[in-house]
Amino acid sequence: MHQKLLLRFKREWQVFRSLSLDSRRFFLSTLGYMIFDALLYTYAYAFMFSKTESFIAVAVYNIAFYSSLLLGFYINAMLLRVFSSKQLYIWSSLLQALAILAVFFFPVINLATIAFAGILGGSFAGIYWAMRNTVYLSFTTDENRHYFEGLRVLIGASSNTLLVAAAGWFIASSELFSFMSKTLAYQIVGFFGVLIMLIGTLQLLRVSFPKISVKKLRPTKITPQWKLFRIFILVSSVQFMITSTVPETIVLHFLGNEGVLGTLQAIFIILSTLLIYFLGRKSSKHHRVYILLASAVPLALISGLVLFVHNPILIILYLLVMSLSDRLFWFVYFPIFSRAIEFETTDSDEEYAYALDHEVWTNISRVITILLYIWLIQYFGDVNGMFIALAGGALMQVATALVAKPLLRMQNSRLLLRPQTNS
Repeated sequence: MHQKLLLRFKREWQVFRSLSLDSRRFFLSTLGYMIFDALLYTYAYAFMFSKTESFIAVAVYNIAFYSSLLLGFYINAMLLRVFSSKQLYIWSSLLQALAILAVFFFPVINLATIAFAGILGGSFAGIYWAMRNTVYLSFTTDENRHYFEGLRVLIGASSNTLLVAAAGWFIASSELFSFMSKTLAYQIVGFFGVLIMLIGTLQLLRVSFPKISVKKLRPTKITPQWKLFRIFILVSSVQFMITSTVPETIVLHFLGNEGVLGTLQAIFIILSTLLIYFLGRKSSKHHRVYILLASAVPLALISGLVLFVHNPILIILYLLVMSLSDRLFWFVYFPIFSRAIEFETTDSDEEYAYALDHEVWTNISRVITILLYIWLIQYFGDVNGMFIALAGGALMQVATALVAKPLLRMQNSRLLLRPQTNS
């Protein structure tokens, strides 16, 4: 048994080593971001809800965050005239980490300060994702992106299994000690998440980044493929916003404290990791529409049940299915997104315009979704409004899979081989 595991590890190491050196270092930076994201956002959202006891607190943060995220893309285009893509990527990574950390140190937590934190975090995150979405095309290929994403989820989620659960119980039990408040425990968890982000980002100091020049901010042409991709963006972003807004609120309101939140997150991470790793090794680009269907149908069924029955067991089952659905969706989203840009462009000078157009349509959908969520809360009440939003998001996930089928057929109709530019 020991020899089989050792042999398996050697095979995995050989596959990983087949990536270019810069791609491996870029991988490590995205891994650090994934761990940071799980820790900081899970407990920042929990912190906002626990301090305000408002069902719309996280929604207010998200609407400010994603509105500012788009602004960050435009700011990044101007900054690229002065700074290199490498400098912007590294600094935006660190600054967005510090921006979300600041939430734990605000002297007053209310909807106004939460919105300010969202604007601050979204602006830096916009610069980061503008760079990441663009350089991702250079550090990966359409053929190895399933492996890249599968391995990232495997290692990142394995780390998060322990870290997220430990952080939750650390926060939940902090008040048992006279020298520590719950707020201080949140702050310690936040510092640890930023440290992980810093370690991952330092890997980029030795990476050769592609030179990115932004000559235009709008696509030169809008093909039928890109029009269909815009529709794909609009419908797919709805469930993403639901997934980003409600889990911490549901757990703290219906199921318990931060320890329960961390434990459930850890369980969900383990199951989703096994699923994604298997898909990363066994699936190819031809399976993407089936993966999207697998992410949508179970979610629609369970969201219909919890809409009418708010049973704790059903709620836990919903959260599990939502977590698996989210992992499946993101497993194929970046490959689909990257392929859509490659389909439209022939050189790197055009890529930023399409990445920015993607972000415009993504954030239009996200902001509309949050506004509808807030309206549902105000009109139907906290609990009923939230569960109606869950059902609506699941239906849009089904629509995502339906739109993806003709989109993927169109993308696969033309083969495009683009060499990596960083090696």
